Amino acid sequence: MIVTIDEIPVERLHILNKNSKKVESLSDIRAQLIDLALKGLRNMYDEEKGLFCFRVVERNGNCVREGLSLRYTLITLLGLEKARRSGLKIPFDLEELFKRALVFSKEISDIGDYGLLLWTTSNISPQMLPGLTDESTLTGMLRASKSARENKTMEMAWFLTGLCYALRESNRNKGILENIAKRAYSLLMHNYGGKGIFGHSNRKSLKGILRAGIGTFADQVYPILALVEYGNVFGENESKLVALQCAERICQLQGPLGQWWWHYDSKTGNVLCKYPVYSVHQDGMAPMALNATANNIGGEFRGSIQKSLEWLTGTNELSRNMVVLDKSLIWRSVFPGKFETYYHEMLAMIKGSEDDKENYRLMLNRECRPYHLGWILFALSKNQEPSI
Repeated sequence: MIVTIDEIPVERLHILNKNSKKVESLSDIRAQLIDLALKGLRNMYDEEKGLFCFRVVERNGNCVREGLSLRYTLITLLGLEKARRSGLKIPFDLEELFKRALVFSKEISDIGDYGLLLWTTSNISPQMLPGLTDESTLTGMLRASKSARENKTMEMAWFLTGLCYALRESNRNKGILENIAKRAYSLLMHNYGGKGIFGHSNRKSLKGILRAGIGTFADQVYPILALVEYGNVFGENESKLVALQCAERICQLQGPLGQWWWHYDSKTGNVLCKYPVYSVHQDGMAPMALNATANNIGGEFRGSIQKSLEWLTGTNELSRNMVVLDKSLIWRSVFPGKFETYYHEMLAMIKGSEDDKENYRLMLNRECRPYHLGWILFALSKNQEPSI
């Protein structure tokens, strides 16, 4: 059964800005977040370059657009397409946006970005998949990509998800796609610690030895999605079992205010370092992964999603509503500052455990990135398609 935010008791959960009225239902909250995402993305798109920006940051009270990102553009297109399929009016010509973004795809050298390209192509322009899924291209990406050589969990999960979507949407190169998907699945599972938590990468370098077993929240969410898709495509239960274990474990470790913590130890299955806490985890990535698990495998995640959204809308460490309706953005995170963040990360890695007695001096990160708004659309748009 899919978990929708309509089914969560409203209680304290509402988006409040100055002079705004209390939101009466969770449907209103979803509608406001989706409306904000669509408006915010209009401001984040560079018409001249044909890509979404890297971020919008507040400076002296003004929101300034900075940089460009193909990765964020592909994620944003996934969210926009999901919203369109749910019947929402999209303020973009997605085929034209995708065509313009595709020009930059020749520059892709990262296996994760290529997975996002396959995923997006499968949803928006599946007729183009044969040209992206020949054996030499896919095996070359596995061999040459730095993320593949280091077996980065997030990037490998994106690659596996893209392959699975391509398998669903195209009958061309099917055998090649199946073989590569099985290899990607095997590589991804190498990073699973067996206690509901994925590590970050392999241990083939000094950095890998120090960091391999320490996974971020992203290293949990994206494998959940990938393993659900893999289980659906191949009719295989092991991957779904791991996805369920991971979903249940991150919910067990969720903070008292609904926080999704940042670093986890795959050996112990416990939290290693708490901050930063990112808004995109609260309203986009966590609901997206938990919905996928509930809809395809099972599990009860309403309480976790409710707490997650309560953190976003004011029940957090700073008692701040992260949603800024008049600017059409959501503040990125609550964090201790760069130096203190690195200090706590290094301390946790050296000790091998998280210290609950640590006092963090937290502040607000006043920026927003387009992929955040894209994942909101992907997670909260109602899916009118039948469950797989």
